Amino acid sequence: MTRSGIVSAIIGFLVTGILIAFMEGNWVNGLLAFGVPSVVFLAVELTKKRTRKLSDLNLPDTDERVSGNIRLFLLRIFGLSLLILFVILAIFSSLNKNSISVNVLLLYVIATFFISFIGIGIVKKR
Repeated sequence: MTRSGIVSAIIGFLVTGILIAFMEGNWVNGLLAFGVPSVVFLAVELTKKRTRKLSDLNLPDTDERVSGNIRLFLLRIFGLSLLILFVILAIFSSLNKNSISVNVLLLYVIATFFISFIGIGIVKKR
């Protein structure tokens, strides 16, 4: 992305943060609404630049066996994560709690995707 695109994205995040701060009357939420997406966006852009430099090395693509192993790994991870989710649901229903906290579900989803994508990165490097 060009510098003007990065600057316009940061300005967009700033305007969003200011609007949220005025609507909620809390500057901390506005600062978070500006800061978190800005930091994530800049980290992604820096990672893209770094991977572009690595892609210039003209490394060979993965063969079909590696691609099949990656698909099999993803299927196993998501199957295991669904099994864990059903176990958590069974535990909560046996404790007579009819709902799961949003924090637990968010942690579960983040952990599932984190584990799967870290695993893919390891498999592709080998």
